[in-house]
Amino acid sequence: MLTATFQSFRISLVILSTVPFVIVGALILLKLTGSTLNLQSYMGLIMSVGVSIANAVLLINNAESLRLKNQNAISSAIEAAKLRIRPIIMTTIAMVAGMLPMAIGFGEGGDQVSPLGRAVIGGLLFQPSRYSSSSRWYLYGYSTKQQRPRLLWILKMRKAFILLKQKSNSL
Repeated sequence: MLTATFQSFRISLVILSTVPFVIVGALILLKLTGSTLNLQSYMGLIMSVGVSIANAVLLINNAESLRLKNQNAISSAIEAAKLRIRPIIMTTIAMVAGMLPMAIGFGEGGDQVSPLGRAVIGGLLFQPSRYSSSSRWYLYGYSTKQQRPRLLWILKMRKAFILLKQKSNSL
């Protein structure tokens, strides 16, 4: 369905690259808290994968429209990250804050539903690590030059994240 929407296998694979990071994050937090894999934790995994894919679609869709407009993948990805990182972070923080009481497990039946909250929180906390890896994959595919050294990509991405951090600190 993503391939039909974006008319590109590469973009759909970049968006679906969210799933392994979310699953690993959820499993790590479930392991750290001593929770088991059960129906509630599977529902939490599905919820966090859904939110993470929605965020990835938001970011990649904006980057792709900017790339088609100005024909430069690097500046388009950086501009899309500048425009869309705040809504993505706000959605993640709101979801984590909403799931925190459930993850703590207060009240009657709290032990039964706490794996759901823990899986969602773990999956969403690992979501930002996915953006750095998939953005490099997206940029490699749409580079206008034949070969670019890997160090150049790392330096440019580092510069973009430093600029985003400075901009968020000034707000």
